[in-house]
Amino acid sequence: MQERHSPTQSLTPNRPALRNLTEVRRRVTDARLWDRMTGAQQDAAQEIAFAFESMSQGLGFTTVNWERLPGACGPNNAIEAREKLLGDYVGWARGCHAAHISHSMIIDVLVFGFSCRALDHDRRVRSGWSRRNLLAGLTLYCRMKGWNCA
Repeated sequence: MQERHSPTQSLTPNRPALRNLTEVRRRVTDARLWDRMTGAQQDAAQEIAFAFESMSQGLGFTTVNWERLPGACGPNNAIEAREKLLGDYVGWARGCHAAHISHSMIIDVLVFGFSCRALDHDRRVRSGWSRRNLLAGLTLYCRMKGWNCA
């Protein structure tokens, strides 16, 4: 059913942790954007999205899988991992503001699923601006974490 309105394609992930999966499918429209990202930028995108969702949901009963938190080895240090993740996120948001990178556009793409083209049109900026903004924000996050962005 989904294939009619949002076709998918099979891909090989460029993240080492996911290479052992047998098959991964991604929507074709998302694939073009994610293929332009390095593995570190993809990790940054997932951490940013998870931190934002964690901030907006709190620590209620919806967060039951403590091992899913990046850096958490189990339920014993999940609170510390969450605090570190949120601290990294807040530091990154401040860095975006200082570097004139639109934090809200990045959140619109990563969390709410807007397309870069729709954001360019809605915010009346040049075509491709939101994609360049997204990649600059992800590169900033990678640098703040000390990851190799290349």
